[in-house]
Formats: sequence, C-alpha cells, structure tokens
Amino acid sequence: MVGESAVFFPRKYWAAASQTMAGKVLVVGPERANHNQARQARPTPSGLGWTAYALLRLPLLAALSANMESPTIVNNLDGYLQCLRRLSNNACDFWANSYVHDGNLEKGLISHLNGQDVSIGKSYRTNYEGISAELSKHVFQKVTCVSEDQKNLIEWDITEYIEMACREVDEEANPIYKEQSMIFQAKSEFHGEYIYLVVPASNQAIVVGFATRA
Repeated sequence: MVGESAVFFPRKYWAAASQTMAGKVLVVGPERANHNQARQARPTPSGLGWTAYALLRLPLLAALSANMESPTIVNNLDGYLQCLRRLSNNACDFWANSYVHDGNLEKGLISHLNGQDVSIGKSYRTNYEGISAELSKHVFQKVTCVSEDQKNLIEWDITEYIEMACREVDEEANPIYKEQSMIFQAKSEFHGEYIYLVVPASNQAIVVGFATRA
C-alpha cells in the first residue's frame, strides 16, 4: 500500500483485502442505484485513515467477493452496525436481522419480536431518500466523530448491504427504490422510542433497528 503502514488481515478476508490497493477501496454498488459512483474506486476518507476504514469495510468486501447468502450478509450488516454503535460511544443501539413473512410486514415483525418488551406504533412506506433522512436523524446525529464525506460512505455501505441481501433472495428485488420498504415506529422500556426499517424481498424481510438508550 502506497504511503501506509502494513496492515495484517485475518485469513478469511484475504480475498476481500486483495481488492484494495494504493489507498483506494473498490466499491460495487447496487445495480439500480442512481449514483454514478457505483462502480468506481473511491479514495479512503482521510479522517478515519486507511487502516480504520478498511477494517470497517472488510465484512462488506468479503460478502461481495464470496457471494454470501442473505443471512450471512445480514449478519455482516449487523456487525457493521455494531461498529457504528461504538462510534456513538454506546449511546445508541443499531442492529440487523431478518424474518419470514406471509405478505403482511407488520404482522411478521410483531411475530418476529414475540416475547420482547416492544410495542409497534405507526408505520409508513419509504424510499432511498426517506432512508437517508432516517439515517441522518437516528445515526449521524449520534455518531458525531465522522465527516460529511464519511457519512455519505457509511450511508452507502448500509444501503448496499440491504440491497445485496435482498438480491440474494430475489434477483429482481428493488424494494428501496420502489418504495416497498417500511418504517415502523417502536417503543420499549430500554430504548424508549425508536424505529425499525423493514425491507421485503420475496417472503423474507430485512429488519434494521435504530435506537438510542433511554
């Protein structure tokens, strides 16, 4: 790597790490995303530095290189969100998992949360712009140690994970841009008021929680 110290990657990430060179990260974006940076190499953000940002993105690069199945991709997204939780100094909780539904996303979510002290409130459909607004409100107001450029990269990473997980279930799935995704307001004693982003793909749904600690 040019101008950087050596970075030692775990063996399982060697294939992913090989996609990086000269301080750049190769990013493969959603095929239908209307961002012209989708298939371009992007410079590493200077604030985080090469090592920190590369380690943050390794699970995503591994998913891209290994063509992992949806549950594994969701697990990697969950790990990525745990890193963001640390950047919030544990003031927030961010997580991701999935569930099977019969076409009724709210019913499926309630069943998925069965046994937990959580009540589901209002819901509404959302698209990429709506998800971006929710990330700004629930994530980036709490994770204040990153620059605007880094926020854009993190937002891209999260939506990229979700798109990959959906396409593993259904190659034609495009729920984010077709406004098939849902935001559910939720409330619990531990988190207070927070939200779930639920993104359907065939009979499965990717669910991402964004919460602060009450």
